[in-house]
Amino acid sequence: MQPTLAELRRLATSESVGDRAFASGALALHARTDEARELYEAARACSLRVHAETRAQIRSGRLRGASLRARIDAEPDEVREHWIEEVLDVAYPPLDEPPLTRDLVPYVPSGLTEIFHAVDVTQLGPERTFVDVGAGLGKVAILAALLCGARARGVERDAELVRRAEHAAASLSLDIPFTLADAREADLAADVVYLYTPFTGAVLATVMIRVARLPRPFTLCAQTLDLGKYAWLTDLGRASSWMNVYTAR
Repeated sequence: MQPTLAELRRLATSESVGDRAFASGALALHARTDEARELYEAARACSLRVHAETRAQIRSGRLRGASLRARIDAEPDEVREHWIEEVLDVAYPPLDEPPLTRDLVPYVPSGLTEIFHAVDVTQLGPERTFVDVGAGLGKVAILAALLCGARARGVERDAELVRRAEHAAASLSLDIPFTLADAREADLAADVVYLYTPFTGAVLATVMIRVARLPRPFTLCAQTLDLGKYAWLTDLGRASSWMNVYTAR
């Protein structure tokens, strides 16, 4: 049975990460009423208050790199994802999304398992550039900068998501550019290109043509790709969940 708005109000303003995670998921499925939107923002405000000290440590530089990764790993499995998204202020995307054209997909953030696999296999570090194509609220680019010191940036077609991503990065004292652009036209050049699943079909085919023309060498982190079709790519180790890492030959 779907929880009532009164029950969701209690959960949204709870000190528990798990309660807020449940409330946010339920509110995202709830009718788009003004009260639902207000509770959604209340959960976000509560999370920023609860995580104020952790966010201050990140801003000061005391909690980054290996220490931040250890802090993430210390959280229970069932709340780890939502915990770090709240800390980064990317846990509560806009409830209303603009209509999508053919071959585009709704905003769905990458999971920590896939992100960790990507940064580990690519040996991402301060000397390398990183671009997240379809960056959404900036979760991957922000973590690439915080965990590895990479020169990270994002490309995103939704203006509201770009605005929120810029705010999230700046609030943690990070200088991460987020470009409002279509991936079929944007500059995608980087040492590591991160491509989740922001599109399919003809759009993906067009983007892959552009990726194939990028200056070599570079590494591509993406869903499973047909290496018969993309013979210029070589697997770089085993996949983790949906995340494959390829090197461009």
